[in-house]
Amino acid sequence: MANAEHLAVLEAGVEAWNAWRRENPGVQPDLSGADLVGADLNGFHLNGADLTRADLSQAKLRAHLHEADLGRANLRGADLSGAYTPGANFTGVDLTGVDLAASYLNRAQLTAANVTAADLFTGDPTHLAILEKGVEAWNAWRREEANAEVQPNLAGADLAGADLTGAELVWADLGACDLSEANLHEARIGAANLRGADLSRANLESAGLQRSYVRGANLTGANLSWADLTWADFHAADLRQADLSFADVSEVDFTSAYFFEGDPEHLAILLGGVEAWNAWRRENEDVEPQLSGANLSEHDLGEANLSRADLSRAQLIWPTSPRPGSPRPS
Repeated sequence: MANAEHLAVLEAGVEAWNAWRRENPGVQPDLSGADLVGADLNGFHLNGADLTRADLSQAKLRAHLHEADLGRANLRGADLSGAYTPGANFTGVDLTGVDLAASYLNRAQLTAANVTAADLFTGDPTHLAILEKGVEAWNAWRREEANAEVQPNLAGADLAGADLTGAELVWADLGACDLSEANLHEARIGAANLRGADLSRANLESAGLQRSYVRGANLTGANLSWADLTWADFHAADLRQADLSFADVSEVDFTSAYFFEGDPEHLAILLGGVEAWNAWRRENEDVEPQLSGANLSEHDLGEANLSRADLSRAQLIWPTSPRPGSPRPS
């Protein structure tokens, strides 16, 4: 049975819901068994939510469903196109007829779910076949005058571990692709669609991602050092343990990007204000606050007691680009 308070916040709309999630990072939303037939949940942060046996038939679910539990939920006719669902549980769900175009299902649990791998690739088979011949053949095809206006469509392709060093992927549709552990060193990926793509542990050193759409992508452990990310959209992307050293992040949208690896309770107290934080520290002198990876770039912490706190990989200011002519470390 769904929690009435949680359901009321959900019904208040996406802005109210997402604000509540930010204010309560340690709370698991309980929407189990809820009647959400035809609900517009596009853009809702439902990460970790309990949606077991919920009726989501005909619902619009282009949402953040990271590690959400949708076991035995009714998704008949639902639109999950572009949904971000890594680690989500779809056990026992009939996904026949569900729109999964460009949805990110990496690490999703599909036990007893009715879906095939072929359903996840929504790109152009001809384009994928050319890329599978190697980067040299791919780049030659991209340079041909007859293909000047062609937008490569590789949406949903399994490119895990692929060597795409120097690949010309400008304007390409790579939505929901599995690029985990792929080598994209010096690849040109400007203005590309990488929404919901799995780029975990990928090597993007010195890659060009200018103006790329990377919303909801998984970049955990990715190497983005020296990459050009200017004007890219990383809204709600997972950047935990990603290396952004010397990357150009001018005008990048990091709204709701996920850097946090610490204790949600500690972060919630800190975001509640310096006075409350310092009072909590005095009451818990033996506790070492876990704030690793926290995004604190827009908070005034001038008087906060952060002694012995783990602030590794925390965002206290946005990463800065190297000055022109600055030496590159060997």
